[in-house]
Amino acid sequence: MHIFLTCLVFLIAVTIVPPFVSVLRKKERDIGGLSDEIARLEKQVDLLARDSAQSAAKRHTARIHAANEASAAYLNSIQLDSFRRRISTLAGCDDRQAWEADVDDNCGGMLSLAKKELPQLPQDDIILMSYLFAGLSYVTIRLLTGETLSNLYSRKSRLISMILSSDAPDKARLAEELKRRPELNEQ
Repeated sequence: MHIFLTCLVFLIAVTIVPPFVSVLRKKERDIGGLSDEIARLEKQVDLLARDSAQSAAKRHTARIHAANEASAAYLNSIQLDSFRRRISTLAGCDDRQAWEADVDDNCGGMLSLAKKELPQLPQDDIILMSYLFAGLSYVTIRLLTGETLSNLYSRKSRLISMILSSDAPDKARLAEELKRRPELNEQ
């Protein structure tokens, strides 16, 4: 009986283990490909950053585009925390102060205007506004914040409602800028 059970366990293991090993090897290959893609995008951003002839706006746009592209490619990565840090660095938003200055320079001063006219805004809402004003896609914002897409849509909607119900002199302009970002085709 003991030999029969040993043979049965061996037979089950031989039948079940190979498909799992195959799936794990495929995941490892996928992760290797994803890492190569991130490295390519990081190199692309570095090259653009080194080119002193590039304007600040072009560098900003290139960083945002690279972050959005990488986010779309890596949404299902099992190494999400590591990936989230790399996306933050790639987009240039890992240094909060420099990020906000860059967004302000490239988005017509909208972030400074919002902070000035709406001083009661929580830091999380300012961060969300900076991502939206910068042009990050919802997928990228989702990866950076860890929030669901529906939660991001709700937060954006509540933020717009709060702005419109405030006494801010430029509330219509701020709300309009938030409504149009990111563009529908960049979700």
